[in-house]
Amino acid sequence: MGYQLKNNTLLMDLLKKGDNQAFDALFKLYHNKILVFITHYIGCEDDAKDITQEVLYTIWEKREAIRTNINGYVFMVARNACLDYLQKKKQLLSLEDDFVQKQAWIQYVSLADDAAASLIEHELENQIEKSIHQLPEKCRQVFILSKVEGYQQSEIAKKMNISLKTVEAHMTKALKHLRKQLKEFLGLF
Repeated sequence: MGYQLKNNTLLMDLLKKGDNQAFDALFKLYHNKILVFITHYIGCEDDAKDITQEVLYTIWEKREAIRTNINGYVFMVARNACLDYLQKKKQLLSLEDDFVQKQAWIQYVSLADDAAASLIEHELENQIEKSIHQLPEKCRQVFILSKVEGYQQSEIAKKMNISLKTVEAHMTKALKHLRKQLKEFLGLF
């Protein structure tokens, strides 16, 4: 998306050196994107939250493996975590729940196809960015400060010189709009 750090090389270098502030920046930039990506594929938001934390931990633990594209690396780790989860889920499902087993297998097969996963990821990113740009200016600013840059609502109110209630109203409006716009991508809403 257009709101990512312009200098990914600096972020990668700092991460490799174990810089905690770089990890905080990575967390703020990618946590919500990873969560949406994982939830879309596994269909369970509670499990997706746990897997998102595991993905971020894995990225930190294996930060030396980041080579040239941090965005690609983050989503590769997330995709692999989804594949692991779906494989384990498939193995645990009993024959009496055949429908759920087939659904998990279809999700696994579609995610295992790198080209399809990349295409879906790209389409989803484009739709999210398009949906954000459709928001009214103040609403868009509040949303970006909250969900992209990781500010708390009270910080946003202070930064934009608006009331906390106004921030909450903008967030409600933005989330409602995004749910409507992304409904076809995320059968969760």
